[in-house]
Amino acid sequence: MPLGDLDALARELRRGDVAALIVEPIQGKGVHEAPPGYLRAAQELLHRHKALLIADEVQTGLGRTGTFYAYQGEEGVEPDLVCVAKALSGGYVPVGATLGRDWIFKKVFSSMDRVLVHSASFGSNAQAMAAGLAVLAVMDDQEIVAGAAAVGERLKSRLTAMVDTYELLSDVRGRG
Repeated sequence: MPLGDLDALARELRRGDVAALIVEPIQGKGVHEAPPGYLRAAQELLHRHKALLIADEVQTGLGRTGTFYAYQGEEGVEPDLVCVAKALSGGYVPVGATLGRDWIFKKVFSSMDRVLVHSASFGSNAQAMAAGLAVLAVMDDQEIVAGAAAVGERLKSRLTAMVDTYELLSDVRGRG
């Protein structure tokens, strides 16, 4: 479904078989941002149909866009699940994490016999978890998110000023 097409989302939801929308708030291929208001409107539409909003922040999360998560660039959006990876270990070891609302966790892992209902490619990896914690501490200590926002805005404004000068540069988009 095209990014930003609420009518297409509504059509799919009317079929009654949609559990969730997985969306990259900024598309990795082509650096296309969700239109303003789209994520919030999509979340409201999804929730009316008892479906979830899942933010795929594997490429955009952890400060890369000038906010900790790219979806935070739109006020009022709170995904039900958020997937992160790549930057979580600073490139040291493969690591991934899925963050979710408490009620979802309780439904999936409702008893001891369900604790292994899902497996993970990088599960039970103390080294990856230590790397993730270290990266989060450095990000906080060195104010990486604020730095990405400032440098990203400076880069974007300077590149935008060059669009009319250089024929190979046709568009500047993105955040961070």
